[in-house]
Amino acid sequence: MRSYLILGALKIELSGLLGLFTVKQKRKIGHILVYCCDYKGRNVWVALTGMGEKRARDAANHLSGMIQDAQVSALAMVGLCGATDPQLAIGEVGVYTSLKRLEKKGENMICHGMLKTAVPKHVSCRGLQAATVNVLAHTQTLKADIYKKFGVQAVDMESYYICREALKRQIPPAVIRAVSDTAGQNLPSFMVDFSENRRLAGLLKLIRVMFRPSCIKNAIIVFRNTKLAASNLTEAVRQWVLQ
Repeated sequence: MRSYLILGALKIELSGLLGLFTVKQKRKIGHILVYCCDYKGRNVWVALTGMGEKRARDAANHLSGMIQDAQVSALAMVGLCGATDPQLAIGEVGVYTSLKRLEKKGENMICHGMLKTAVPKHVSCRGLQAATVNVLAHTQTLKADIYKKFGVQAVDMESYYICREALKRQIPPAVIRAVSDTAGQNLPSFMVDFSENRRLAGLLKLIRVMFRPSCIKNAIIVFRNTKLAASNLTEAVRQWVLQ
């Protein structure tokens, strides 16, 4: 029987999958919440890593144990991503074909390496050249700069660290992500605080947004886009599990 390990940063990204699968057990591995599931006779482990570089690195350190415990035969990092390619639309799902690690230091962006990722044969979505960045790409200026200098079409904050560790364990990792913000879209500042684990600051900014009509409209758009992207992601990952 094939066993699948699916890793994602946030429950909002994976809630559709957890509704689709039959959850048999929950367990904690470090800070990671792991759901042991069944789907049409397949063993599926769903692990919530948490958002950002620090959480992803920590999850990578626990990856060997998860692979061994689940007897993993296929692994995927899944979730949402930001588009840097102007042609990518909200809700569009992509499979990473390559993955760079970018680090923003001051005003400079540095590339530290690139990985080749597995491309599932039975998932109906386009291939993307992508990058994991140490900061949230929250402005259209930053996205345009990344696209122009490094030729990547989409960005996230976690995939590189998980994929690098999986490759060390000789398991070709797939990355399946859905676009939740376009290249021309600026994200609200509270999302930057949440991405850097400044939860109180982010929550206070979110509360202030609720009292500004112009900001409320932007926040509603962000949440609506996230919902659409997460829904499309669920179907793509379901196809991957059934391959």
